[in-house]
Amino acid sequence: MPKDQDKAALKRIFDLCQRLDQTADALAMGVSQGQGKRLRARRMELVRTLLATAAGGSDTQALPAMLREVARHAGLSDRELVLFMFLLERRVSCSEPEFEGRELLQLLSESSFDLLKHSDLLHQDGRLVSSGLVRARLPHPEAPLEGEFRISERFFRRFLRHFHGHGAGADKHPKVTAYAAVVDHYLELRHLVTLLQSRAAALFPQSYWLDVHPDVEDSPQNLSETILQARHLVRHREKQTLDFVLPLVAFREELEIDTDEEIILLALLFQELFASSPVLEAAELVRLVSASEEDVFTKRSLLAPGSRLIESGLVALEGEVDDKTLLSGVFLAEWVAERLLQKVDVAASIRQDERNRFHDFLEGLEGSEDFYRNL
Repeated sequence: MPKDQDKAALKRIFDLCQRLDQTADALAMGVSQGQGKRLRARRMELVRTLLATAAGGSDTQALPAMLREVARHAGLSDRELVLFMFLLERRVSCSEPEFEGRELLQLLSESSFDLLKHSDLLHQDGRLVSSGLVRARLPHPEAPLEGEFRISERFFRRFLRHFHGHGAGADKHPKVTAYAAVVDHYLELRHLVTLLQSRAAALFPQSYWLDVHPDVEDSPQNLSETILQARHLVRHREKQTLDFVLPLVAFREELEIDTDEEIILLALLFQELFASSPVLEAAELVRLVSASEEDVFTKRSLLAPGSRLIESGLVALEGEVDDKTLLSGVFLAEWVAERLLQKVDVAASIRQDERNRFHDFLEGLEGSEDFYRNL
């Protein structure tokens, strides 16, 4: 669908959502029996139109390409997509974009039985919430009617970029450049660790990581995709960095450290540098590198007795209880911190390509006067 048609279709959807919301408000204010009957009929007519739009019934009821892609990717039903449209329109039109679950579902429902039937659409395990498209605040996992729902900020930012045509294609093919300094490498790795912490917060809501990231919105699945992309970017930039040695890369290659071990070391390094205590619980570190509940069982061995991290002295334990290392605090060995930070304060050198350009520039000069004239 051409962009002009996309925008026209989106305007039509937003207009329908607004009219439906206004009709619901009028009904809530109290009207005569005759007016109420007409308003309810009007409301259901608008609902049917939106459902037909969600189904892509005709050219005049076509979906914008982005909404069509969202529905396909998340496997949304027509009713789920209509709820998603309501939330998207509310995010644009209101400074308080949350919908109470009951209020949101009443827009689709003719009766209290319909309300009960449709409440499953907002369950925490339903597609809207579990996909990360919608953020839910539930007083209880089985209380979608009393919960508050809003479009996820991650999707909304993506929607705005798409709508305005900003950065089209930039995210798909980012320009990969070498690191200018060791500290740049660590700052990007810190961002990666933060993403892992956010995933752990979303995946294990009773863990320490939810205290660190209480407002995490993305689903664990979306965060895992973002983590994978961030890892690939770091690896590409490491390969591009040829003018100086990155301490972590040298350390990784020397000791043949795997990805999970490296993340644990980095998490402890950043904990030492940026937190009030350098110690993290072993169990929390296992959750940090876990992409699922199943991973927790298999990755316990990373910090079990006899593991390489412990046996090689890369990390040290604090307060071990009855040989149960997962109940212990873990901190980074001092010699490891020294190795990883040994060149952080070294000024960045001039990159080889810049040296070559300057060399070519000097080669083309005929004397000092020419040099100053070309400055």
